[in-house]
Amino acid sequence: PLPEGVEYTQREKDVQARVDNWLEWHMGYAVCMRTRPHTIGFGFNDNPLAILTWVGEKYNEAAGPDNQKKPYWTRVILTTATVYYLTDCIMPSMLCYYENVRHENFASFAMEPKNRITIPFGYTSFYWDTEPSSKRAVERTGNLVYYKERNDGGHYAAIEDPAGIIEDVRELAVQEWKKAVGAKT
Repeated sequence: PLPEGVEYTQREKDVQARVDNWLEWHMGYAVCMRTRPHTIGFGFNDNPLAILTWVGEKYNEAAGPDNQKKPYWTRVILTTATVYYLTDCIMPSMLCYYENVRHENFASFAMEPKNRITIPFGYTSFYWDTEPSSKRAVERTGNLVYYKERNDGGHYAAIEDPAGIIEDVRELAVQEWKKAVGAKT
């Protein structure tokens, strides 16, 4: 979040509205996985229809709406559900919610001095992500050296916009490589 009293840009207002909506209406899955990962995990483990329903719902809630209409999207959901089923890893995939900081506490956690990112890092804000952010908010978490906003992707950005992710990683790498090489000469 931004400090109190800061005037939000239009994108920051839009992004905050998305975050608020996500926290209010779409957190049931996280609460279940955070509090009862084994119950859900064992219940889903040998039930491919349950896995498909769970994965499909999450993928459709957290992706850009236009991407959900593309033919590949159904294959992505089916592939992910199949991998979870055939490898018996649906329950272990939920443990990160059980073992880590709660969603609603993550921003304040990330801004604590002991948790700040001290190495240079880049961030791409995908508008349809579950909790997109703004440059001013991300800067508060550490040594942000690269930032870009994209309007097409969501939480599964590497699937939804692989070319965009590759472009951003390359731009960050070139930018930082030039600084590193220049510092040595």
